[in-house]
Amino acid sequence: MFLDATEKEVAVLGVIHAQQYRGGKTPKGFAVLSDKRIYVRGGCVPKDMQYRHTKAELAIDVSDVKSVNVVKRRSFEFILRSIFAAVLVPIFLVLWSVGFGGGDFFLWLAAFSGVAAVLNLFYYGLILSTYYEIVHTGGRIAIKYRLEFGDEIENFKQQLAKLRDKQTTPVVMSESAQEVTSSDMTFCTKCGSPYAPESAFCGKCGARK
Repeated sequence: MFLDATEKEVAVLGVIHAQQYRGGKTPKGFAVLSDKRIYVRGGCVPKDMQYRHTKAELAIDVSDVKSVNVVKRRSFEFILRSIFAAVLVPIFLVLWSVGFGGGDFFLWLAAFSGVAAVLNLFYYGLILSTYYEIVHTGGRIAIKYRLEFGDEIENFKQQLAKLRDKQTTPVVMSESAQEVTSSDMTFCTKCGSPYAPESAFCGKCGARK
């Protein structure tokens, strides 16, 4: 999964789904945080954020991550289910009206499909789904929250914050390094370049110190 062989796994959001992915299956959405990147795989919401689930294969550099948020959105899946069920209603009614199969079997199927269409439309307006959204320089992607995540979200956020802090922390010189001044430095008599303090040869021309 990792682009760099030296990368190390730091945290996983969706351990169960990651195991399924490694076993060759196409799982629900999950993310793996290494010491360099976030890898998003499985069924996720793409950057257009229309909340239509699609298969993701994305690697995001930690330095490119702008923010991570837990957001609530209405799931587009309910609309798709409602449309599908609504389309089935007239089909079943036609089959029932021409006596296909005999009895009222297709009439009951039409009634069931009609109820399913209404319920899914109702759920779309009522239920808000929770997503873990990653905003990065290339856009954004979201993973639908599931109960099996447990405390994985909080751990993922904490580990990501630590990695970002390491990248933004300025390098502080030690007191011994700060005490080195130009008067303490020696220069090559051949090319004039400064010698490294621990080296016996010039790093530019190779002359002995």
